[in-house]
Amino acid sequence: MKIVDIKEYLGEIRWADAAQHIDGAMIRGSVGYRLDDRFRENVRGCVENKVPIGVYWLSIATHARAAVKEAKTILEAVDKLRLSLPIVIQFDNYSLRSAQERGCRVTSDDVREIVLSACQTIREAGFRAMYATSLSVQTAHLSGIEEQFPLWLQAFCEPAKAAESGPQLPCAMWSYGTERIHGIGKNVAVSEVYTPMSEDPVEETQSGAELDDLTWAITNRITTDDRADHPITLGEAVALLRRYNIAFGLDPEEK
Repeated sequence: MKIVDIKEYLGEIRWADAAQHIDGAMIRGSVGYRLDDRFRENVRGCVENKVPIGVYWLSIATHARAAVKEAKTILEAVDKLRLSLPIVIQFDNYSLRSAQERGCRVTSDDVREIVLSACQTIREAGFRAMYATSLSVQTAHLSGIEEQFPLWLQAFCEPAKAAESGPQLPCAMWSYGTERIHGIGKNVAVSEVYTPMSEDPVEETQSGAELDDLTWAITNRITTDDRADHPITLGEAVALLRRYNIAFGLDPEEK
């Protein structure tokens, strides 16, 4: 799968053209708490052209509480979206430099807590969680975290050698270089996927009664407390769908 890394500096994208040459897009939602200027525009372009999407943010958190706040900012931004790919915290060399420039000392323990807290917040909200980082930050600060959450390794090599060499570390997705994609006016970072994005752990047990209530709520678009013998609302049904990774066929605006 060829996944492109989309952010505001790429400018306006002709998604109808780009969609013919890619398998999905990871769209940057924010740097810290600031939303990318073209985030909603790019999401709309992907949705209209049926491009599978995930969302990530570049973290500048210096402690776990700030990382959770960043994660909640992204969750608010994607609240009505159907995501085929994960929500990702990117914590890399830029994140460390940003902390240093602000006079903050961030230890390896801090980095691990930042990434784990953000990923747990995303998972608890019912989305698949992933983290992205460079080879140096993974090796120095985050080794072992890939056993709990999938790793999007961002370590460029010569694109021509990517297929032959493969990623420098085991990972779920590898950003290996940049390419020119028709419809995108600048070189764009591209990634290869190695692990199915649907393999994020989810709870496997659910009762028949719970599934019956889920089906009824979806079918009847229940939005009030007038529920007779059925104990969940449509909003609760959506949460259950996300929790169990069940495909949801409603239009994004109906959620």
